[in-house]
Amino acid sequence: MKILFFAVFLAEVFFIVTSVESEEIAYDNLIYHDRIYYKEFPSILFSGDTKGLVEAELINGIYSGSYTQYYRSGQIRLRGRYKNGKKEGFWVSYHNNGQLHSEGYYVQGLWEGIWIDYYSNGNVRSKGIYKSGKKLLNTK
Repeated sequence: MKILFFAVFLAEVFFIVTSVESEEIAYDNLIYHDRIYYKEFPSILFSGDTKGLVEAELINGIYSGSYTQYYRSGQIRLRGRYKNGKKEGFWVSYHNNGQLHSEGYYVQGLWEGIWIDYYSNGNVRSKGIYKSGKKLLNTK
């Protein structure tokens, strides 16, 4: 019986130590150091959602989840997702006039597949095919 109580006690201690407190904070109030965001430096890693010019999800100071960056005008500048601190999946960016700036995919933080860049008038500026972040081919 003592072993069972001790096991339950250890499990509770482990849960308390490793649990992540999630909250919302203004992005400008975070402290960035060595690729990690802190609520208070150097001891408290931030986990939660940011608001303001950057709306993002962070876990233990690292981006993980949706990410949206805005121009001061409120227009979306950049949108995508992070996984374990690296860009993942489809990302899109916009010029400050609302026209597309670029679009493409990331895999573990590196460009992958077709990436398209646009002029601020909406015309295509360039297209490229990438593999593991390296350009394989220009298509325009």
